[in-house]
Amino acid sequence: MRPSGPDLEKLASESQLPLTRQLGYAALVTADGSADKIWQQVESDATKLPDLLLSVPLIHAAGLRAVFYPKIEPLLHHADPPEVRRAAISAIAAVPGHDTETFSTLADLVKSGTERNAAVASLQQIPHKS
Repeated sequence: MRPSGPDLEKLASESQLPLTRQLGYAALVTADGSADKIWQQVESDATKLPDLLLSVPLIHAAGLRAVFYPKIEPLLHHADPPEVRRAAISAIAAVPGHDTETFSTLADLVKSGTERNAAVASLQQIPHKS
């Protein structure tokens, strides 16, 4: 039996544990095959956006993760609220196809001392090229 959209939406928005909400968002994006609808629903909600951002690494399909780049990248440069920025910093390393730009942006955050711990942790997640 496949979970329905309303069940997944409830999981994403009403679960007590952050990881459960993040799994709900990852499932919603995967089921929809797009990030646009759910992004529009939560982008202005600073309490829900971190969970959506932290769901990005949980999305199996690289193509679905890739569409998040233009949505996440601007959030790396905003300070308000800090939870959103930290979540964006964590999520950006899971987005394929932008490793060089991501490395440069995260390195700049480390140098400036902005969310240094989150930026270092995210830098460690960027795949090493052989």
